[in-house]
Amino acid sequence: MWVVFVLLADGDEDLSRRYLAHEVVESLKGQEEYEETWDALGHEPPDWTAAEREQTRAELAAEFDGTFLVDYGWAAKLFNGKAPKFRQLQESAELDHWRGCYRMASHGTHANPKGISWNIQDLSPTDWIWAGPSNAGLVEPAQYSLIALAGLTASLIGYAFSELPDSAEDGILDQSETLVRLQAIGILRDLAIETLGEVHAEQEAEEEALADLVGRATTVLRQGAPTTAERLAAELDVDIEELAEALDGAVARGELFQEKRYRMEATDDETSEGVAPG
Repeated sequence: MWVVFVLLADGDEDLSRRYLAHEVVESLKGQEEYEETWDALGHEPPDWTAAEREQTRAELAAEFDGTFLVDYGWAAKLFNGKAPKFRQLQESAELDHWRGCYRMASHGTHANPKGISWNIQDLSPTDWIWAGPSNAGLVEPAQYSLIALAGLTASLIGYAFSELPDSAEDGILDQSETLVRLQAIGILRDLAIETLGEVHAEQEAEEEALADLVGRATTVLRQGAPTTAERLAAELDVDIEELAEALDGAVARGELFQEKRYRMEATDDETSEGVAPG
């Protein structure tokens, strides 16, 4: 969104018109794909005929050019009539330094090998893939989104002040108010980014403490001596509910397979003798 916004903001009215008209190209692509699959899927036939689709394509090509009919064809005029790739759009908008972040964010939404082996939703390495929401892995996407949103908002405010004379004449915006708003946006952005970083650091510290607790509990359990949740918590000097939550999570992640040992409940006689059941 930020890339497209920058290009359109720097472009002329004709570029914006091409961008809006390109919505028809997307519809034509969907129409063509639907023509090929509707029967196999048991759906209703398309409203348009293939002849009508091709006529619309011809009209668009005549009004603009043939390159207009492909992906990002609306921006071809910025590249000597050649349809660009998204990477070229990023470079033209001088936002290509964010490309690595864009690629990282794409791993989790595409079925490529990296998206399977690397899980942004987990703070620690794992072979498990989250099937639901997680509060981990949010810091960088959230920070980058804030930067983009702040940039978009600041640009829109600046555009309203410089390009819409009625806004100044009607008292909607004046120079001092515009500057204050722009500065406020920057301050709020930086504060939010800093807060996200602090929360992420707390998450990492909690994860390390949890991993340490699971590691100590696993060492005891692997020694083979029967025990109970109460005895194990006492030996590790931790709250029994905290221990149970940590070990439940380790079992769910496949990190611990001796969960029955800490779930044992001592009988009255065995507890009075200080012996856990075998």
